[in-house]
This record gives sequence, structure tokens and C-alpha cells, in this order.
Amino acid sequence: MTYAHQVEETFVGMNDDIEKLKYLVVNEHTHHQVVSIWGMGGSGKTTVARKIYNHAGIRRQFEAFAWVCITQQGQVRKVLEEILQQLYLDPEKKKNVNVADRELMELYKEQKEKKCLVVLDDIWSAIDWNCLQPVFPLIKESRSKILLTTRNLEVAQVGRVHELSFLNSNEA
Repeated sequence: MTYAHQVEETFVGMNDDIEKLKYLVVNEHTHHQVVSIWGMGGSGKTTVARKIYNHAGIRRQFEAFAWVCITQQGQVRKVLEEILQQLYLDPEKKKNVNVADRELMELYKEQKEKKCLVVLDDIWSAIDWNCLQPVFPLIKESRSKILLTTRNLEVAQVGRVHELSFLNSNEA
């Protein structure tokens, strides 16, 4: 098998991943509010999530968007403020975000009233997810979706798990 053929096969594989994930994110009949992209470090989780998040077809399906990177030192308050600030469509509201109990209810309400896509990139621990999860409405109450990336299978299992294999250097 030639190198060009290997690159082409891998590219097709990444496109298949993206198509499957796009379907899970936009399909309201899948009973998965959380879609998890799971894989080892360097496997392309963030790259694939970014392609989905920025895809024109996805952008037409949702009213509001937020992308936050959690990393190893997930600071819950800061993460929640970033999400709320991005979901607000009103510029005045965006300026004055300071998460307190009232704002947590606002974050919940924004996702319940609007169809939102929230990407939680690089969640390392189940503890981080458990701290964030209460601000996300249940699927029965909302059309919003959460796309998360993680290398931790326990975290990934909070939603519909999609496992990635490694991308080659051209895809990454």
C-alpha cells in the first residue's frame, strides 16, 4: 500500500467520524444530549470537535454556541462564566457575567429556551463533569446538545461515546 493510499484511507476515516458525530449532534431523536469524543492524547479529539463546531450545517441548526477548554485545572466558576458569556446573544448581558446562583439559573434557562451547542473540550476527570453537569438541562427539557472531548472513558460514558483513533500528521 502506498503512502498516498494510506493518507487517503485515514482521511476517509476522519470524515466518517465527523459525519457520524454531526448526525448525533443535530438529530433530536437520538436520546443523547451529551456526545463524547473519546481517545488518547493526540488522537485528534479537539480537531474533530472544532470541525463539527465550525461546520456551516451545524451552525444553521443551533441558535447559540459556546466552546470552553476545561484542562487539568478545571475552574468551575470560570468555565461557567465563559459558557454563559458565549451563549448570551445580548451584548449588554455578555459584559456583566459573574456567576452566582442567579446566573447559574440563567445558564440553565438559556440552554432550555434556545437550542445551544456547548463544547466542553478536554475534560480530564469525572469530578469536573459532576461539578458542571447541574447547569445543563435534561434532554426532555431541552434541544441543546453538549459535545465533550476527553481521554477518560469514565467521563466519556456520561453521554454517547464515539472513540477516535489516531490522526496522521496531515489531518492533525
